[in-house]
Amino acid sequence: PLFQSIAEAGGITQLLKNDPGIRNGVYLFNGILTNETLGQKFGMISKDLDLLISAF
Repeated sequence: PLFQSIAEAGGITQLLKNDPGIRNGVYLFNGILTNETLGQKFGMISKDLDLLISAF
């Protein structure tokens, strides 16, 4: 079902834009950490996924 959803949305980026449930489960996007809790725990910089996907 996940791969079918990706195909129907027109790609993973489109699926992330349209599905907040999938978006909440993303920790990395294009090699960039998007989970603030993990970033704080490991002393890494994280970016807001909503801002990253709006650029695509």
